[in-house]
Amino acid sequence: MICKKCGKAIEPNQQTCPHCGYMIDSSEKGNGFWDMASPQPKAQPVAQTNSTIDQKDVPKPTSSRTIPLIIALGALALCSIVLSVILFVISSRKIDQSRADYTRDMNATREEFNQTISSAKQSSDEQVNALGETIDKEMLGLSESVDSIRSDLDEVKVAVPSVLRIVTSPLDQEMIEGFTNDDETYLFVVEIEGSVASFKWEKQSVNGSWIELEFDSEGYNASLGLSKQEDIKQGYSRLFATGLTIEAAGTYKCIISSTDGLEKELSVTLTVNEAEPTPTPAPESDEPSETEEPPAEVTDEGSDSATPDPTQAPWWGR
Repeated sequence: MICKKCGKAIEPNQQTCPHCGYMIDSSEKGNGFWDMASPQPKAQPVAQTNSTIDQKDVPKPTSSRTIPLIIALGALALCSIVLSVILFVISSRKIDQSRADYTRDMNATREEFNQTISSAKQSSDEQVNALGETIDKEMLGLSESVDSIRSDLDEVKVAVPSVLRIVTSPLDQEMIEGFTNDDETYLFVVEIEGSVASFKWEKQSVNGSWIELEFDSEGYNASLGLSKQEDIKQGYSRLFATGLTIEAAGTYKCIISSTDGLEKELSVTLTVNEAEPTPTPAPESDEPSETEEPPAEVTDEGSDSATPDPTQAPWWGR
């Protein structure tokens, strides 16, 4: 007997193919296998119907070459997997080797670079140290030269005293009580060329002694009605009136001192006159005063006023 599915020989009394496991369907006639001695049944024509035959229910004969083909394909797939694994292992080893070579080269390059930097830094430090020593020597020599020049200048200063040259000296003034200078005028002005150290203003008292003038933080002396403005660097000192008082009258002295102790004095006199009292205006009245001349009469000839007598003085001069 031959199995209809796998085509292999089986025993006549078997109901299941031992090779492929095909089982006999009860609807089939006979034993469900082909008899090698009996002729094979002819295929019956299938009537065309509108229903669709399920292809899964129709048994397909299996060729005897299917199993060897599957085995060959499996072996080929296994060989491909093994070859892929081998190639992967080889590639991994090459990558590891390349990575190790790269790391080794990078370490060597880094070490060489560090050595180069260290050598350059050492050479640069030596050059900087040498340059620093040279600069120190030059600075030491320059400092000695400066000290020598400074000593020579000190000797010159001692030999030649400073000079105070008077550019502008104050002049005697006569003012009225309550006078005030404007922004562009001054009462007394002292201008000096030279190394001025200080200005000092003094006023002579009644008994002949000299008293130094005192000014507040804004440079004002309220008792005399004077203000002071001075600049040591520019070499000037100025006094200006800000409401002169009678007590401001008298003799003043300006003492100019230089940086090396030289002094010069300038004297000036200020006269302050009392201010005249302001006359009080007389109250206005409609009645004519006793001394007031009556108005001139108009003549018939059409003259506007009477002709004054030249021999008589006017009424306001009588």
